[in-house]
Amino acid sequence: MSRSGVISADRLNWTAAEDNFRRALSINPNDADAIHIYGLTLADVGRLRDALASRKKLHEIEPFVPIYNVMTAAMLQLTGKNTEAIAMLSATPGSGPTTYFRNIYLARGYAIAGRYAEAADALLAMSPEVKRVSRKSVEDAASLLRKLAQSQPLPEPLPQLEGELGFVYAFTAEPQEVLAGVERDLALNFGDLAPFDSPWLPLYSPVRRTERFRTLVRNAGLVTYWRQRQWADHCHAGGAGEIQCD
Repeated sequence: MSRSGVISADRLNWTAAEDNFRRALSINPNDADAIHIYGLTLADVGRLRDALASRKKLHEIEPFVPIYNVMTAAMLQLTGKNTEAIAMLSATPGSGPTTYFRNIYLARGYAIAGRYAEAADALLAMSPEVKRVSRKSVEDAASLLRKLAQSQPLPEPLPQLEGELGFVYAFTAEPQEVLAGVERDLALNFGDLAPFDSPWLPLYSPVRRTERFRTLVRNAGLVTYWRQRQWADHCHAGGAGEIQCD
């Protein structure tokens, strides 16, 4: 049933995904993988407090699994606990995909703290063999962070950053571009959307107030889920069928 939850989420059927994860956890409440993926899904739909609560339970069950701790640190960032996130990421070992995500979220944490040069270093420390994003995109993101560290003008137009690297847009004059990856995936009918956690970061509050964001969450099926189940922490029903996010 946990696998069914993943498939439903990939199809943007968030209600079915939640039902499947809950059924899996009703059978085995300590299924670490189910708790892990369900927590990520809760973050995708904007239920950040619930996501973090699930991560705390996961940590009690499996405190030493690197990828679990990396994703827990990402949840801490989403809920404004960036200092805790940096500490957890710095203490987390790993290899392969774990190292990739650790360095991405460590770079994001440093950037949130205004430590742009360290953020660039964290990105460039990733192995050139990483296939999730191209090395050119890693270098483009690091270059933007270096320019921010040195208070230099940024290029126009900004480079198109891939995947999780889009967090760098938050620190430029075009923060709405953090949505571009998800928009591209929706246009191509990709169920496994580009990372959707960044728009829930505290610093993206202005982006969440835009019509571009409201259009995106409608197209991603999130508004339907919110009306059926539970609203995102940062969104609620507005007048005349609209939604409001902060």
